[in-house]
Amino acid sequence: MFEQLFNQIPKNAKKIAFYGAGTVAYKLKEELEKYNKDIKILYYIDKEKTKDEKGILYPIIKPYEIETIKDKIDLVLITIKSPVNIIGILELYDIPYITISVVLDNKIRYEKYEKDFPRALEVFKDEEDKELYKTLWHARMQSDFSCIEQYVKEKHGIIKRDMPANNMKHYLDYINREAIKTVIDCGFYNGANAFCFKKKLPNLEKINVIEPLYDLFKDECFDILLKKLNFVEIFPYAAWDKKETLEILVNEGSSTLLEKSYARKFRKRKIPTISIDELCEENNIKKVDFIKMDIEGAEMNALRGGGSIVKKHRPQLAISIYHQFDDFIYIPVYLAQTLENYFFKLDHYSLGGTETVLYAIPCELYQNS
Repeated sequence: MFEQLFNQIPKNAKKIAFYGAGTVAYKLKEELEKYNKDIKILYYIDKEKTKDEKGILYPIIKPYEIETIKDKIDLVLITIKSPVNIIGILELYDIPYITISVVLDNKIRYEKYEKDFPRALEVFKDEEDKELYKTLWHARMQSDFSCIEQYVKEKHGIIKRDMPANNMKHYLDYINREAIKTVIDCGFYNGANAFCFKKKLPNLEKINVIEPLYDLFKDECFDILLKKLNFVEIFPYAAWDKKETLEILVNEGSSTLLEKSYARKFRKRKIPTISIDELCEENNIKKVDFIKMDIEGAEMNALRGGGSIVKKHRPQLAISIYHQFDDFIYIPVYLAQTLENYFFKLDHYSLGGTETVLYAIPCELYQNS
């Protein structure tokens, strides 16, 4: 893997700079110095100072300072995923570069998760779920989801990348729908799923929504109908493992806790959080039959914050596991370790890397149809 990468470096390139001063760059530095001791890493180009895994703080050149080092380096190795802007600057000053982030990212990911992947795979008992999990994992590792397209088209009728998931199935596949009266919905967005839940859950009485940004995302027509039907109560918090205030990134169409490479399109906003256990205790929610989560990478914290309720009420769960690599591996492992006598299913509702849902159903409610 590394030899293949390093063979791309011209033999006369001895003075190197990295663009990107994160984990990938520091891993690459370590391997590159082993491979060729004549190569010297002189600079890291990034927007802010960062430390490597040993806590060593390296000198950082800001992107607007690149001109000052153009005659001091032979090559820039780009280690970020979205290098469009920096490529323009390097082209401007005729500085040679190689983009290697995706390949090296995959190598680092493989090393990080190779021991835990088998544990996650064993969570699933049906062979079709195991195969789907393996296919999605390889797609995520290679950042190429073409291998899943035929499955999604045939099973869910999704034929375009920008086509939304089928809300009439999304989060409700494999669930015992007759057993659900009370729902906790974490990640309500504009409320569209509420109507699907109302249609497909014949005994539904109440949806308790944990959503801090409903006022920002709500659709006025949906909102009027929700108030008229009066089966939804919205709590203006973010689902988390405890009460605190978090700073998140928000734009007109989404919010996230995760740092994005395109974060300039977002603005920061502080929001209050609450755990599912706290919400139920404070609002006298006596029974929870179903918990759905699609909360942009906060799912693991929210699951931990609902541990007592899940143990006591044994609700069915539909949890998004696609926001982070850690989630894809460790949410299945965590739930399998903490839930007793649950059956796990998996499905995927997009032609890309989004909308992967893990279902956890108490064995006494699971219907293998």
